[in-house]
Amino acid sequence: MCATSTLGCANTESELDLLFAEKLFAIRPGKLLLYGKHDPIMERQANVAGVPCRIYPDAHTLYKQLART
Repeated sequence: MCATSTLGCANTESELDLLFAEKLFAIRPGKLLLYGKHDPIMERQANVAGVPCRIYPDAHTLYKQLART
């Protein structure tokens, strides 16, 4: 299992940016935990690599969502 965070990072701008995919293929984790803001390109790259992933929003985002309800 492997975990990574997108906190403080810009979303991946292009499908051609393979930095995250290269890391996945090098590490070959059985599962992946993504913490922070949702990055759809990272999620697709994990799917293509055959790595099941689970996305957890960061606490700040969760608190903001709760405040709106």
